[in-house]
Amino acid sequence: MTPKSFRRLIISVLVAIGIIISNIFHNLGSWLFSADFAVLAVFFIPIGAVLLFAGMYFLKKRNLVADTPTSRIRSLAMGLVEIYGKVEPINVLTAELTGKSCVYYQYSVEELRTEGKSQKWVKIMGGGAVEPFYLADGTGSVMVAPKGAEVEIPNDLDYQSGWGKDPPESVKAFLKSHNRSFEGLLGINKTMRFREELIAPGDMLYIMGTAAKNPLAKKAATGLAGIAIMKGTNDRTFYISDRPESAILRSLTLATAACIAIGSLLTILGLFIVFFGNA
Repeated sequence: MTPKSFRRLIISVLVAIGIIISNIFHNLGSWLFSADFAVLAVFFIPIGAVLLFAGMYFLKKRNLVADTPTSRIRSLAMGLVEIYGKVEPINVLTAELTGKSCVYYQYSVEELRTEGKSQKWVKIMGGGAVEPFYLADGTGSVMVAPKGAEVEIPNDLDYQSGWGKDPPESVKAFLKSHNRSFEGLLGINKTMRFREELIAPGDMLYIMGTAAKNPLAKKAATGLAGIAIMKGTNDRTFYISDRPESAILRSLTLATAACIAIGSLLTILGLFIVFFGNA
């Protein structure tokens, strides 16, 4: 979908919202202007504004991804670039919870705790690590310095332990090494949640970032020794995903349309009630 056709889609969505709102006002006017509903209108406007702002952010990001051509690594130019290729490690990390080899990981350990009559998840542990790596696409390879990147990858581990359900063995070993236990009183399992995302050697990644002079040139034994992909000084866009560009564009399109549609609906609804509720 081109940016022009995408804008037409947004306009069509907004027109449809206008028709829906007019029908609501026609059929449910007395309900909309009741005292209870008028109070809700105070929340509609700021929430709608936040959603509209988010929609503009997603739209800008979507257009940037759509308008930036995917570069061959062999012919990279300096500046903002988009590349897609396979991860080749320089130094290998070991992920804390899964024990898997990787170049990047983030993990969290949460426990479900009761406070009064309510329950909530409390983060009790968390952390991560990252190492530079190469990305290769068949024409060449380039170093990626991923510090500061917006990383969008699924959890490699998303597990909840509890009554009659122990954590995986790798998680048990991790907890033991940190003097933590998944068991509570009388040896009954606590309700805990373990999450970990990671980038492993061989993973295929989409990366949008700045190609610049490599500050880690001494580590670059292969590839384009003088260039690295990183967070730029002027253009701060630095995005890493394990999804291909087409899937990223689909999700950004849906996020943009949803935020703008719902944000417009709430904002218009709130403003109408504020200005015409007592008419």
